[in-house]
Amino acid sequence: WSVYLSEADRQGRALAENRKGDTQGILIFTGLFAATVATFIIESYKQLFSDSGATAVLLLNQISQQLSSLSAITTSQGSSSPPTYNGSSFRPTPSAIRTNILYFLSLTLSLICALAATLMQQWARRYLKQAQAQTTLYKRARTREHLFLGMQALRLSQAVEAVPALLHVAAFLFFASLVEFLLSIDSTVGRVIFGVMCFFGSIYVLLTFLPNSGSTLHI
Repeated sequence: WSVYLSEADRQGRALAENRKGDTQGILIFTGLFAATVATFIIESYKQLFSDSGATAVLLLNQISQQLSSLSAITTSQGSSSPPTYNGSSFRPTPSAIRTNILYFLSLTLSLICALAATLMQQWARRYLKQAQAQTTLYKRARTREHLFLGMQALRLSQAVEAVPALLHVAAFLFFASLVEFLLSIDSTVGRVIFGVMCFFGSIYVLLTFLPNSGSTLHI
């Protein structure tokens, strides 16, 4: 049992350290990414509400027209009433709605990735703590086997690989919302940024799947 536990401890520590290293990188990137998305949300969500400055101008214009109407009512009884401002008539543009949906989806997915990475770090620490508990060699071997089979049953390896994939989805949603936001401001700027994103996105996809293409390099 001592030989088995020695080798199992070595592999278990290596596995836990790899998981902790992967999730630590995810946490760092997610923190920076979420802060960036939140900065854009602060500006974009304002498009969902009416502009207070424009509202004040319209209200002052309405008051001026009403005063002019009251001063002229004695000379012109048949004059039409001035138009009134209805604040509830404001509706955000479809572009603003799409932009904010994409931004908030991106932020939500990035926070989910951060929570998942934190949970996986807790699993790694718990695995090492329970596997290295001070007890008999037989009980340690059975405990380690039970933990290993539990990790396989829960497909933790696939779960760890799913977190970066989910983070990629959040990044793509952010890029899409950024293009939509820029197109609503200036179409030329939006098209240029969209072209740059498509170019580097194509390179990224190519470099992602190129190692899995099965081709071999002959030196």
